[in-house]
Amino acid sequence: MSKIRQSHRIERIFGVRGIQGFSVFTPTGQPLTVIELELLPGRGGSGHAPTNDDAYLIVTNVGAPCGMSVVRDIRTVFDDIVPVGRTIAIDLAQPFDVAWSGPLHAIAAYLPRHAIFEGHKGLEQHSIVDNTVLDDDLLGAIMACLRQTAGPSNPQAFELFARQLLAAACSCLARTHSVLMSEPRLRRLALSDEQRQSAIDYILSHLDSAFSMHHVAAVCGLSYRLFTRAFRLSLGASPQDWTNATRVNRAKRLMQDPSLRLSDIALMVGFCDQSHLNRVFFRFCACTPGEWRRNHEQKRTIEQHEPA
Repeated sequence: MSKIRQSHRIERIFGVRGIQGFSVFTPTGQPLTVIELELLPGRGGSGHAPTNDDAYLIVTNVGAPCGMSVVRDIRTVFDDIVPVGRTIAIDLAQPFDVAWSGPLHAIAAYLPRHAIFEGHKGLEQHSIVDNTVLDDDLLGAIMACLRQTAGPSNPQAFELFARQLLAAACSCLARTHSVLMSEPRLRRLALSDEQRQSAIDYILSHLDSAFSMHHVAAVCGLSYRLFTRAFRLSLGASPQDWTNATRVNRAKRLMQDPSLRLSDIALMVGFCDQSHLNRVFFRFCACTPGEWRRNHEQKRTIEQHEPA
C-alpha cells in the first residue's frame, strides 16, 4: 500500500487524528478501508482533502440527522441534510472541502473505483453518482453492519465477515448507483496504455523471483514516485500489492496440484520462503495456504461424489 494509508487520508479529510479502523484487500490487491467517525459532539466542523485519487469516500450516517456540505473550487456541489441510515458518495478525484453541522456519527469507507467495479463486466467505464443523498436502505444497512470495527473474539471470522460486507457494498454501488463516464478519470496522471502493458508484462515475467519496483518504473520511463502513483490510479492498487495479489492467485492454482509442497510453491511464485507466503496469503485471503488447500480438496471431493 502507499505510504499514506487510506485511514490517514480519511483523517486528513475530517481534520482528526488517531481514528481506529480496519483494511482488507480485494483479490487483485486493492485496499478497502472502513472507519467509524464520532466527531465534534454538539457543534460542527470541517475538513479538507488536498490530493486526488481514483476512489470514493462512502459516508453513511448512523447517528442523528446531520447537515453536510462539499465544496470544490469555491463551488458548493452538495449541501443537504443526511438522514439516519442514508449515504453520500464523495468523489476523491478532485480536491474538496467538507463541512458538517452538529455531531457527526458515521461509517466511512474508502473504496477505489477499480475495487467497486471489480468483477462487474460492462461497468468498467462507470463512475459512482456523487453529490447527492443515496436513498438506499440496503446500502445503509450494509454500511451500518461495519460499525463493529473491533470484531468478535475470532479475528479471522471477523475479517471474512468484513470482506463479505465490503464486497456487498461495492456490488450495491456498482449495480444501483453508477453512471457511464463521459471521459476517463485522471487520464493525465495515470499510466498510458503502453506503460500499463509494459509494467504488467515485466511483473508477470519476473513473478517467480525477487525484483525491484524501481526497475519496473524504469521500464515505463518514469521516476519511482511518479510510477507508483500512476500505477495505483491505473490498476487501483499499489505495484507491490498488485504483485503480491497476483502471486497469491498463482499460488492458488499451483496448490490444486497435491504433489507440490507449500514450501516449493512459495519459491515458485517469488516468495522467499513458506513463512513469507503464509503472511501474504493470509493478508489477502483471511486464511492460511494450508487451510485454503484443505477447503479446496474437500470441495473437490464433494463435487466428485455428487450424482451427475
